[in-house]
Amino acid sequence: MEEISSENSMGLSEQHRLFADHYVTCFDPIASYTFAGYKARGRSAESAASRLLCRSDVRAYLAARIERISARLELTTENVLTELQRVAFFDPRKLLNGSGGIKPVEEWDDNSAAAVMSLEVDEIFAGKGEGRVHIGLTKKLKLHPKVAALEKLGQYLGMFAKKVEITGKDGKPIEHEHTALWLQELIDAVDGADTGIGPSRGRQK
Repeated sequence: MEEISSENSMGLSEQHRLFADHYVTCFDPIASYTFAGYKARGRSAESAASRLLCRSDVRAYLAARIERISARLELTTENVLTELQRVAFFDPRKLLNGSGGIKPVEEWDDNSAAAVMSLEVDEIFAGKGEGRVHIGLTKKLKLHPKVAALEKLGQYLGMFAKKVEITGKDGKPIEHEHTALWLQELIDAVDGADTGIGPSRGRQK
């Protein structure tokens, strides 16, 4: 874990800083809350962790930490999209030789290597004991799922935006004396859902 000096802790207490430093490694608020030494458990821990993530000083510290980590690891939008593109549009035939076998790893290009999730190589022997003879290899190749990568790219491009239509009976406008208030609450919930660091406003206890 990167060491943060007291001058760069943005005024956080030691326990708050421990919580935030752990959170950027796992994005699990309850695990981070426990790691920081807090004693609450269960729903109490969940509520307390959510409150910590809503603190402006904690959020500012998290944003600064994530920015430093992203810069150090070169985590840019372009790099992430490039890797997704390699998986989404990869042609598996590029990994095969003329006889249908898997090409040696040293012959893979960068796009092929990026699309591979795992490669298992098992040796095949004939005979037993000291007379056992190595006769070949079996290779099992597993690729990253193309559909998942395509979905993420599509979401980035806004291709799968969900449309929500709110109507009353027979498609007529909803008639209710609290309609305006209800719609505003819905808009606020959607606007705060799953954005930024930490839990959304719509899911706070």
